[in-house]
Amino acid sequence: MTQPDIQSYRAAVAEQFPALRIDTLTYLGEAKDHVVCLANGQLVFRFPKRPEAEQKLRMEIQLLPELAPTLPLPIPQYNHIARAPGRAFPRVFAGYPLLAGHPLTDYIPAIWDTPWWAPAVGTFVTALHRFPVARARQLGVPSGTAKAWRSRYQNLYHGVQEKVYPLITHRQQAAIRRYFEDFLDNPRHFEWEPVLLHHDIYSGHILLDVDSRQVTGIIDFSDCEIGDPAVDVRDAWEPYYGGTMDATWPERRAFYYQLQPLAEIVASDVLLEVYPALAAQALEQINCHWPA
Repeated sequence: MTQPDIQSYRAAVAEQFPALRIDTLTYLGEAKDHVVCLANGQLVFRFPKRPEAEQKLRMEIQLLPELAPTLPLPIPQYNHIARAPGRAFPRVFAGYPLLAGHPLTDYIPAIWDTPWWAPAVGTFVTALHRFPVARARQLGVPSGTAKAWRSRYQNLYHGVQEKVYPLITHRQQAAIRRYFEDFLDNPRHFEWEPVLLHHDIYSGHILLDVDSRQVTGIIDFSDCEIGDPAVDVRDAWEPYYGGTMDATWPERRAFYYQLQPLAEIVASDVLLEVYPALAAQALEQINCHWPA
């Protein structure tokens, strides 16, 4: 991945926040939605890469101040907000004080043998899912009814047929078709109570201090929406989750987990610019789930 021109982001920060002295601005990385830089080793600035990402950031700016007091772990709190585009950068962007700790990703696989961190994540997800859904909608979180949720995965299946099917065998296509149809045609898979979701809780967004054995924060709320709570719960912290786990919970969790590589290939037009090898890795996972 080629690093962007850091000077353009430095100019954007200087233009929008003239009182902020910028001694250093470091490129931290990027994902599908944002370029992330660190100012003075203290402020994390997130720069949206496209209009949809800017809309997500606007939602975070509204949601997180109300959400933070309800949660047991620190989350980003934006205190430098460029609320209108400038000459140096054409979109809203924002910065928050750097949270302590390092991503859980840095400690895989050894961290899985020290499950002191999982209870804190389970408690966090429980509290997140208890945030009032009506208020989340008022704060700009995309609303997901069960009907809309089913429609989304139906659309994903259409994307799989278009982009994944040409890469796999007829036997794999038949297995994936049954996989989607068995899930989508069962109305019991859509009888859950909607909750506020993080929708991207994975090892890169969980911060740890291994010396003190503490979870120090959860980051990146840009994919927040209202939907099925099973999306946010993984094996490691499921024993510590205090939300409702109904009769179809195991099936739904398995479905969301297994479709991840399919979704990555469907979204590859956006993701490949950041992760060139992603499609090949996703195809390897598909071949493991559904052998050719």
